[in-house]
Amino acid sequence: MIPSHANELRRKLADLFAACPVDATVSYGDMEQELGFDVRNRYRHLIYAALKLVSKENGALFVGVNRVGYRRLPASELHVVGHASRKSIRRKAARASRAIGRGVSASNSISNSARIKAMSEIAALGIIQHVARDATVKVIKSAHRPISTAKIVRATLESIRATQERRT
Repeated sequence: MIPSHANELRRKLADLFAACPVDATVSYGDMEQELGFDVRNRYRHLIYAALKLVSKENGALFVGVNRVGYRRLPASELHVVGHASRKSIRRKAARASRAIGRGVSASNSISNSARIKAMSEIAALGIIQHVARDATVKVIKSAHRPISTAKIVRATLESIRATQERRT
């Protein structure tokens, strides 16, 4: 049963996270002490909602520390969030690509149009995997220090173009 006062609980957790100093950890024990019950299993959504709220209000970012709690990231480590997200995106794109490929190869009665759509999806997922690689980010870092979003996008596209030219 979801507590009827979920907004109050989310606010309590958000205040707990906001009060956390940079590079310190909010443990699951701290959360349990604040709320009066364990939030790890059934009420984990309250943690995510509170983290989203504190990020929106204060710009504070936290990363999960396995079986401990959540650590507030200092500004010098904010890139860790991007790295973890890219890793997840690569895995999801690879998994989807393999699933589509297996489905196409196992299907004897697939139409040409369906096969073309499936292969287009596999190609798009391959591009996503390529762009999300760690090597792409390293090329951008070593090329120059981008300041604006436009410069970041331009540098990313240039690194992809350079990689493609090396392969051909």
